[in-house]
Amino acid sequence: MELTPRGVPDFIAPNELVLPKPLDAGLNRAARTYWHPQPDVPWPARPAWILNTCADADDYARAIQLLDEAYPGTPIFNHPRAVMAARRDIAGLILKNIPGLEVPRCKRFRAAGPQSFAGCFNDGSFRFPVTMRRSTARNGLGQIVIADPPAMDGALLACGGAGRWHLMVQADGREASSGTTLRIVVVGRRGTVLLLRRGATDEPADQAALPPKELLQAVMKTAIERMPLDYWTMDVRVLGADQLRLVDVCPGLPIPARSDGLPHLREQALQLNRQLAPRLLALLAEPAQWRGEAQDLPSVAAYRELHGA
Repeated sequence: MELTPRGVPDFIAPNELVLPKPLDAGLNRAARTYWHPQPDVPWPARPAWILNTCADADDYARAIQLLDEAYPGTPIFNHPRAVMAARRDIAGLILKNIPGLEVPRCKRFRAAGPQSFAGCFNDGSFRFPVTMRRSTARNGLGQIVIADPPAMDGALLACGGAGRWHLMVQADGREASSGTTLRIVVVGRRGTVLLLRRGATDEPADQAALPPKELLQAVMKTAIERMPLDYWTMDVRVLGADQLRLVDVCPGLPIPARSDGLPHLREQALQLNRQLAPRLLALLAEPAQWRGEAQDLPSVAAYRELHGA
């Protein structure tokens, strides 16, 4: 919960799919919203279609597993199996070996204590430096860089969230010299590229830092083919004229909250969200066009058993 600029309380569900307001209002008139758990409200027996607004495999693990098991064969926008496949450690396996896209080593682990960080580092055959963040964090929030063994000792306190799932990612020195991050937002099978502003300042992004159009189109085409989400985002860092590096993958478009302290990124995301409204509306109106091949992926339960609950 946070206050709007007018002082009105605004409920925020973490990592919920954020749709443009006109679209959201229309859907609320056309369909009923269900929450999990909601034991006193029976779910419909045979819905014609379902719009899944759970946009994180860790925040909503039980909900997407229930949805996956309850409605086999039903068209589901952002199918729960695809949401699970977009979890950063799993997405790296799906998107690896795409020419022009470097996918850094990523390992997910539960932060049970200081030994968890060292254990993940050793088990994953990492080398310094590495980055670390909560698995449910977006837009770079809470990410820290661990440059050497002494810095590992304070990692638990720096990251916060003892007992929660975290991600360790192999860092690359080339990232420090490249301030160019691209946000690729996909609706259906079509991607839109947004050049993110630098940090939390109002400094304009450098259009000259964009990679060749042919490289970007080829990477996008293959990534879209492999990731069967209907609406999702892939952030990449530009390392050079022939190399992109995967930063993050998530269902929907991650829009920072006001309290996140990223006002310029928030405005960029809100503006893009409004621009995508016609495409989203057209796609939502045609359930037959949704990425039904997501149902061929392993079940959410199987993913959780194999990769951790």
